[in-house]
Amino acid sequence: MRARVALTLGSLLAGGLYWQLVSMVTGAAEPWDDGAYWLLWYPLALLMCAGLGYFLGGKGGLGSVMLIVAQLPVLWVSGEASPFMIVGLLFTVALAVPAIAVSLTSAMIAKRLRSS
Repeated sequence: MRARVALTLGSLLAGGLYWQLVSMVTGAAEPWDDGAYWLLWYPLALLMCAGLGYFLGGKGGLGSVMLIVAQLPVLWVSGEASPFMIVGLLFTVALAVPAIAVSLTSAMIAKRLRSS
């Protein structure tokens, strides 16, 4: 139980730091508003999710969700929260689906590599 809480909070913190860095570098309050989001920032986040899956196995899926959803607290802290926050929540949930898939695929690859 403690490991799951630590994973959840650690991934949320790491994701928050990552998305805050993206916002600071790009000047965009919402990370997905930057033009390089789909070409650079989101793929880098997916790469981090792959690392979580590789090193944490199936538990990496939860960490991946937290890493992607961490965009919302960054948006809220930046003062850009609005009534459209529910749309942002739905958007991040949709973005978390590929992150889970990447993480679990990476976990399967790691398991096969370790067993051979």
